[in-house]
Amino acid sequence: MYPYTLRTSDPDIQNILKLLSVNRVAKVPSKTTSIKLGMELRDIRDDIYMGSDRKLDRAFIALAPELELCIEEHGTRIDAIFKRLF
Repeated sequence: MYPYTLRTSDPDIQNILKLLSVNRVAKVPSKTTSIKLGMELRDIRDDIYMGSDRKLDRAFIALAPELELCIEEHGTRIDAIFKRLF
């Protein structure tokens, strides 16, 4: 299952994945983007936390501690490669 490669050309998902690769946590700007991102990541959904913060009323996504995310850019498309650290 790992390394898992996600190829996307959607600019909203690309921005979230780039932030996720640097910070390991990223804010999801809207509900439709959250649904699209969840459908893209459905194969490895157990290892990636997607949830909401009731206090601030926003959604976010976070990597599990044993995962690493590498980004490769190919023109208007990016490849997000999820790898296990251990």
